[in-house]
Amino acid sequence: MNKHYQIIQYSRPVIFFLIILLISLFCIGCGPSGSDQGKSITSDAIIEKSEPVEINISFVGDIMAHMPQIDSARSGEDYDFSDTFKYIAPFIKGSDLAICNLETTFGDTPYSGYPLFSAPDVLAENIRDAGFDVAVTANNHMLDKGVDGLRRTIQITSDAGLKVTGTRSSAEDNDYLITEVNGINIGIIAYTFETPIVNGQRSINGIVMNDERKSLINSYCISEIEEDIKSIEKSITNAREDDADIIIVYFHWGEEYNTEPNENETDIARQVAGFGADIIFASHPHVLQGEDVIDTDSEYSSEDDDLTVTRTVPVFYSMGNFISNQRYDNNGNRRTEQGMIAQAKIIYDIDEKSIFSIDTGYVPTWVDKYYSANGNKYVIIPLYGDYVNNAALLESNHSGKAEEAYKDIEEILGTPKCVISPIEQ
Repeated sequence: MNKHYQIIQYSRPVIFFLIILLISLFCIGCGPSGSDQGKSITSDAIIEKSEPVEINISFVGDIMAHMPQIDSARSGEDYDFSDTFKYIAPFIKGSDLAICNLETTFGDTPYSGYPLFSAPDVLAENIRDAGFDVAVTANNHMLDKGVDGLRRTIQITSDAGLKVTGTRSSAEDNDYLITEVNGINIGIIAYTFETPIVNGQRSINGIVMNDERKSLINSYCISEIEEDIKSIEKSITNAREDDADIIIVYFHWGEEYNTEPNENETDIARQVAGFGADIIFASHPHVLQGEDVIDTDSEYSSEDDDLTVTRTVPVFYSMGNFISNQRYDNNGNRRTEQGMIAQAKIIYDIDEKSIFSIDTGYVPTWVDKYYSANGNKYVIIPLYGDYVNNAALLESNHSGKAEEAYKDIEEILGTPKCVISPIEQ
């Protein structure tokens, strides 16, 4: 899969200036005859156009930490998850910006998996060392250890060197993140779905969303979506006003184990594209869903200009599990072992302050679980290039399962295409 989208932007004042310029040139050509007639008119002012900026972005789905994974990472009193990310790190580090969905908490000991997650703190460092820059924390497990766990997750993740978006330690903090990449400001906004209202109270995974909790996590309720969609629009507007040049929106949404997006997802994506989102990524179903594109016209204002923008917005409806213990062995669904590294190569026009084009692609991934001399291992395998000769697959003798996963993924997303080159190791 390799799709190229060109973005067309029309600026009203620019068009007005061009009209005046054409009229002026016409008047000069019709001027009175005389000694100056026939002379060429030159200017010492040369307008130099800036070189466009290329920004390579990678995004992955759910990073989960079930107890079998935590146990497998234990060495004495310490933990180390670095082997999990060993083979995908070159693809992540080849990006200018890499974003993951952190679907666990760092709620301190005792560690726990489903249904109330709390992982060892070192996982944050291992994620950073794999090349990730930003952790999305807006998902249905961020309150698993209460508000204290939510705040501690933000602190541990930040201390590890990762930026966080989707939750915040204080209601006064921004509900979006802006990070600079190659001189361009990238706004990242993340929202999670809420579970249905029970006894008149909104909740996430059955945990009541009181005022304090609601103020710390970006969420929406599908039964209140007409009102909640305004909050998402406001987040996008505020990020633009805070000088975001590009807007990425992440959603935690959808029906678990369903390989097709539902009507709620497609409708929200369409509206958010209209609000000004440039790319939409999502996860939660624990299986992959397809990519789509939304053609939309948006209007918004900046200090310098009123803009009407005709854009094509890529949407990855579900990036599946990146790492988890959800497997065919325990749930009968091999698609929960499959994921992707979604990629976007953006060309940004500095002079026009707009995206010129977006190329998207993806690298399929599969989680190999096997027994080694040192105990259980969980390894994310990039199913790209000569992947059947991956060292882990040769050790596990699971190349057949990897090939089966590749076919499943290709069925949903089409032929893989890596638009961001991995680094050499």
